[in-house]
Amino acid sequence: MNRKQKRFARRIKRQARRAQVNSKEWKAVNDVCDNPAKLALLQAKIRTARLNPWQGPDKLSGMDWKDILSNLWDYIKANWPEILRLILTIAPLLLEPKHEDQ
Repeated sequence: MNRKQKRFARRIKRQARRAQVNSKEWKAVNDVCDNPAKLALLQAKIRTARLNPWQGPDKLSGMDWKDILSNLWDYIKANWPEILRLILTIAPLLLEPKHEDQ
């Protein structure tokens, strides 16, 4: 499995945890996530379905702090080079010595 498929599998498992699936459904989720061919097929079906969360916001499950922090961590990992570039751009401005009045 490549990196994108691993990330997609992690998102599917996270959504299954949010939906609190039973053990039989969880086995099916793991079966799909462990098989790259099935995972690619699922990803293609989701892309062609063009799911729109705004059409059914009452169907979306709520997020707890664990999910929010997990999503934040995934975002930071995916965008780390840009975040680091931004930090290195701002750091010299914050680290300038204060000029004393003479």
